[in-house]
Amino acid sequence: MRLGLFVAAILLLGCGGAQTSPSFSNEDEPAIAEKPVCAAIGNGNTIACKPRRFGFSEEFGQQLTTYMPEKKKSVMLVIVGSLTDQQIGTKVQKYLLARGYDVKDPVRTYDIASGPLKYPFTLQQNGELYILTVAPSAR
Repeated sequence: MRLGLFVAAILLLGCGGAQTSPSFSNEDEPAIAEKPVCAAIGNGNTIACKPRRFGFSEEFGQQLTTYMPEKKKSVMLVIVGSLTDQQIGTKVQKYLLARGYDVKDPVRTYDIASGPLKYPFTLQQNGELYILTVAPSAR
């Protein structure tokens, strides 16, 4: 019960709560359409990302880690969704570990009590901790 409430609180904070949504471009140009898009929401401590394609790629991993310059910070990984979403979350975990990040055991949930998430990837910087929410099916 406590874990569920904690995860719900993290997800609400990580998704920016009632803050303004970032503006994502829907360019039709193929070169642009292939690139994932990240934007700051709220006070700038939260980054929301909507990759153009479902899943996790090396290119998207490189873009995501540009927002995580301090490898000494711990990474709390919250993975939300189906088995496929969980597998993508595991890929994210392996990617970060391979690049020297201190990734804690992920918090996994197959259902979210606070409602659907807006963004497939949300990164929140909280002091000495990165909180990365991975919910690939969110749109």
